[in-house]
Amino acid sequence: MNSKSYKTLPPESDTLPPPTHPTHLTPAPPSTMPSKISEKATHAFALVSLVYSVLLGLSLGTKKGWRLFTYHPLLLTVATSIFVIAAMYKKIGGLQYTRLHGNLSFLGLCLVLGGVSAIYYNKEWNAHSSHFESNHALLGGSVLSIMCILLLNGLIAIHPDWGKLKTNKTIRLAHKMTGRFILVSMCFAIWQGAKKVAPGFYETDVAVGVPAAFWAFLLFWA
Repeated sequence: MNSKSYKTLPPESDTLPPPTHPTHLTPAPPSTMPSKISEKATHAFALVSLVYSVLLGLSLGTKKGWRLFTYHPLLLTVATSIFVIAAMYKKIGGLQYTRLHGNLSFLGLCLVLGGVSAIYYNKEWNAHSSHFESNHALLGGSVLSIMCILLLNGLIAIHPDWGKLKTNKTIRLAHKMTGRFILVSMCFAIWQGAKKVAPGFYETDVAVGVPAAFWAFLLFWA
């Protein structure tokens, strides 16, 4: 009987070779994830908005020379610009810009308080005993109250580091929409105040209305 020869096969390896193609996609790190808003464009927007708000505030506040009243339109126009800038940085996303959003919002509130204090003491020192009589003043006082509540909500409830409700979509949406309402109201209040000191079409309607419309476009549709 002829004996048959068999080739000895090598023992099977216990380890499988690495796959030639990844079995899953690894998300890019947050720093490289594409954002809806460009960082460079936001930086440029912030610079232009700040410069314009300073010039607008000085234009409205120095019609009769530099005085205590000057700080009222100056600080409030700059504060409105800072609030818009804070909202635009929040659109970029990420922890870094969320924190910046909160810090800028706090700075904006401080400027608002300074502007309100300026008009309050201006009336006191000029023997104007009544406060919060005009629609402009009532709107400003109401917006300031809502602003303080919104800041507390952001600081305590949805702060990215310690907020207990930071992942609550309803609270976050309410915070966002309330902030937009405040910005629209502040722009309208600036327009009301500008009408008192500079009733001209270009000095008020164009100088205030055009940037306000542009800000609204960026906030609601960009």
